[in-house]
Amino acid sequence: MLFFGCCFLLGSYFCYDNPGPIEETMEKDLDISTVKFNLLYSVYSYPNTVLPIFGGIFLDAVGLRPGILLFTTILTLG
Repeated sequence: MLFFGCCFLLGSYFCYDNPGPIEETMEKDLDISTVKFNLLYSVYSYPNTVLPIFGGIFLDAVGLRPGILLFTTILTLG
């Protein structure tokens, strides 16, 4: 389980940081500037700094088990 957990985190961090090495290719192929590329990356990143607060408040309101079941269902469907 630890091995698979580590593989999951490795894949997650790889996908999260992957846009950096392909920045030049994306800028050329999509005909966008560096500012637009960074904005695209920021739009992806900024919600992850705020949404955990609302998720914690939600879990406090509905309880841990129903909240985890709901979040797992949403993630599985996504």
